[in-house]
Amino acid sequence: MEKVILVDIGHTRYHIWENGYIYHRETPPQLEGEIYYISVNPQGEEKFLQLNPSAINLEDKVNFFTLYDGLGIDRKMACKTIIDGVVIDAGTAITIDVMEKGIHNGGIIMAGLGQLQKLFQKISPKLEFPLEEIDFSHLPLNTREAVMWGTIGAVVKMIGEIRGSKPLYFTGGDGKFLQKIVGEGVYEPDLVFLGMIRTIEEWKFQQNGKRKKEEWRRESQSSPVSTPLEEKTMEKRESKKAISSIPQQMGIAGEEIEEKVQVIPLAEEQLPSDEWDPVLEALEKIEKEKKEEKISPSPSDDTPPIA
Repeated sequence: MEKVILVDIGHTRYHIWENGYIYHRETPPQLEGEIYYISVNPQGEEKFLQLNPSAINLEDKVNFFTLYDGLGIDRKMACKTIIDGVVIDAGTAITIDVMEKGIHNGGIIMAGLGQLQKLFQKISPKLEFPLEEIDFSHLPLNTREAVMWGTIGAVVKMIGEIRGSKPLYFTGGDGKFLQKIVGEGVYEPDLVFLGMIRTIEEWKFQQNGKRKKEEWRRESQSSPVSTPLEEKTMEKRESKKAISSIPQQMGIAGEEIEEKVQVIPLAEEQLPSDEWDPVLEALEKIEKEKKEEKISPSPSDDTPPIA
């Protein structure tokens, strides 16, 4: 069984998730395994595929509801496992997205902290300061504080305006720093990759179900035809096998996944459940009605005519 490797092709770097570890490359890596990727960088993607032609792009396989026109695949994946909360992905750019009941309600894009630093440096060498914590309880009283307010302060203020009372989830290269400045929320470096894992689970579930259904159709030509209820039940049972092998392929122990789930409230209802399925419920009702029809007594010949 091949190990699964996830690649997030960003604007400036390749972010790779392998066996539970994240590392970064400036140049495209050549990888061995079952490779899945997302990309916001067409040129970087082209170079990556030259070295990894069998890699699978998850962009057209993700199920994600939003009215936002043109939402980037990296933002979709960062928000994929969040039911309610504000997702802050702080990289080359900073994105702030709002999730409510598993639906994306919108979000904004800001220049990243590093880009803001470079902008001040271009204005004047006197405005070049390292990013560091600052007291936002009073107005700036020197240039260093003024620059910190214009960079970090602008982002913190925007997060405060958007979040309301929702929990905060930080990710990205500057995510840990921002979370420390804000003083609350969860920093999760795997957030985008958790979204990719969820997408692979859902996609494999669907693919395995389609394959099994086709096998059953071929077998039915030489065997008694299954009822719709039997087919649907078998499809769900067999499809779930596609999901169960993913943690082992990725080199993650089950308890590690549970640990992640406790940190990030995964939207479990996005995956089909054996406990309730509207299609199964409808088919069960039809089957029950058919059985009742078979056992119900037919009218006798001496039944009086209806007046």
